[in-house]
Amino acid sequence: MSLRWRTTRRVEAVGAYRFGNAAWSALGVPWPDGTGYVGNVAYFVGTGFVRFAGNGETWTWRPELDPGWRKAALECSPPARWANTFRPAMAYDDSRDVIVLFGGRDRNDTWTFDGSTWAPAAGGAASPVTPSPPPPANAGSWATLARLATGRIDQTATVLQDGRVLVVGGSKEAEANQLATAEIFNPKTNAWSAAASMAYPRARHTATLLADGRVLVVGGLGPGRGNSEIYDPGTNKWSPAGNLISARANHQAVRLADGRVLVMGGRQPGRPLSSAEIFDPVLRSWASTGSLLVARDRPQAVMLPGGKVLVTGGVSVDTGGSLDASVLAGSPLATTEVYDPATKVWIPGPTMSVGRVGHAMAALGNGDVFVVGGTRDPAPAEILDSRSDTWASTAQVAPRIAPVVGVLVGGTRVIVAGGLVEKYDPATVQSTGYTFVLLDSVDVFDTARGSWSSAPPMAVARWLATGSMLADGRFLVCGGGNPLIAGNDAVEGYTA
Repeated sequence: MSLRWRTTRRVEAVGAYRFGNAAWSALGVPWPDGTGYVGNVAYFVGTGFVRFAGNGETWTWRPELDPGWRKAALECSPPARWANTFRPAMAYDDSRDVIVLFGGRDRNDTWTFDGSTWAPAAGGAASPVTPSPPPPANAGSWATLARLATGRIDQTATVLQDGRVLVVGGSKEAEANQLATAEIFNPKTNAWSAAASMAYPRARHTATLLADGRVLVVGGLGPGRGNSEIYDPGTNKWSPAGNLISARANHQAVRLADGRVLVMGGRQPGRPLSSAEIFDPVLRSWASTGSLLVARDRPQAVMLPGGKVLVTGGVSVDTGGSLDASVLAGSPLATTEVYDPATKVWIPGPTMSVGRVGHAMAALGNGDVFVVGGTRDPAPAEILDSRSDTWASTAQVAPRIAPVVGVLVGGTRVIVAGGLVEKYDPATVQSTGYTFVLLDSVDVFDTARGSWSSAPPMAVARWLATGSMLADGRFLVCGGGNPLIAGNDAVEGYTA
């Protein structure tokens, strides 16, 4: 018997139909009331048709035996996942004699149904968050340092030429209350002092150390989105650096070998950007340059040996600028691009093994590039060999969104700290679904050994923080989100 479901835009028009003698005829079995649009239906031998409804209920119907749909009384069911434009899928797996359900809006888990019981499929759901194994005895240590004067999230931190650290802007809470204030950390005294405030509040901006020791701050959320400013640490004063050609936030900036600054990507309200522009600090002027091959909101960028610039990941669809939305629904990009200042042209770079947004990237001592995080599920970190232009993957690690990274003394070990992960507990998934969890855990990757090791956790879990390598070898972590969307004032230093 061939069956199908038919619907208009309203659920009350739904019904089951039989195909025979070259025509469809109604069976007179109405769709269960209040169970949403058609979809998520599969046939299971012995059980009949199984429907997983938008509200998380399971319904069954045996065409030859049942007068209508029956709601199954089950102890455990997959969480609801329906959205008309982000539909999940369900199919019968005859090799295992189970129905498989997967996907849907903001879901990456997979479930199986054996006719009476739903169960998470092995390897089909995000791993629960588990404590890191105890660190080895020589893993280093954290020290709590003097707090910031103001709690911040989405700020920048720039190591000045004299070794001090300039922390600029950010928000008191994500998306709101951008800050114009700035603070300076002195590693010799472990103390903070107030710096002059910017003319415009801003967050999710960039801050780039210029060749003469000044700091260029560009764009960001808030009134400063369309302009730039320069901080002079010698005079503790800010001065205008001109309006951008394209206002932007969530972008990247890299100082080129000739001292100019390349700014690329990011977003304006409602759209990611592919445009790029260059600031000339001598002329204090902005000029357009070649556009990215694709728009990239929240990419990462670094200068390669030889002076070219590598940009990785991000998203090309608009998700409102929110990082968690970009990871969940933005289809993060695995592609990369390389900019040649001589030709002012971007060309495709080597593709990463997985799409990333909210990832972190760092240049190693030998010129290779390390990238980690920015995924919802476990994934390897990757290292780009700058000579062969190929990526190599590390062992798979737990997911981290917006961690901080630093290359430790010697240039061969990378510290990865904090971030965000989605916690998933199969025992409570129906009521809790995925939960955003801030991380305090720390891992160190040794490029010489090709292995990961855990390090002591930070005192404060956080994401969207800043991480800075100091001249004395310490790794300084400042601020970031904790609670989830509120900036905190905690500061810690890691000594290897």
